[in-house]
Amino acid sequence: MKNTSSLLYVRAYDEIINDSRFATFSGDAQKTLRITDFPASDIFGPNFQARLKGYDRNGNPTVFGPNTKIVAIFKKASDGTPELLTMYPNP
Repeated sequence: MKNTSSLLYVRAYDEIINDSRFATFSGDAQKTLRITDFPASDIFGPNFQARLKGYDRNGNPTVFGPNTKIVAIFKKASDGTPELLTMYPNP
């Protein structure tokens, strides 16, 4: 996820790991967790589009609509510790 500040990335991460699905994942035997429906507006507020920047494969700017979701994918390390694999806005 490209955004206008590294702090925004941390903010998104903090919100995602406070989600009840992450808490459940941390305590069960599930190996991976995909959260695909976390509204960007819940993390960054109603004007979140001003804070996100992205490009498609052709280098064209991505338009983040009002229903943009944050996608976060976690896996568990061999010791069971959850690790973030990727996190990005899905327009």
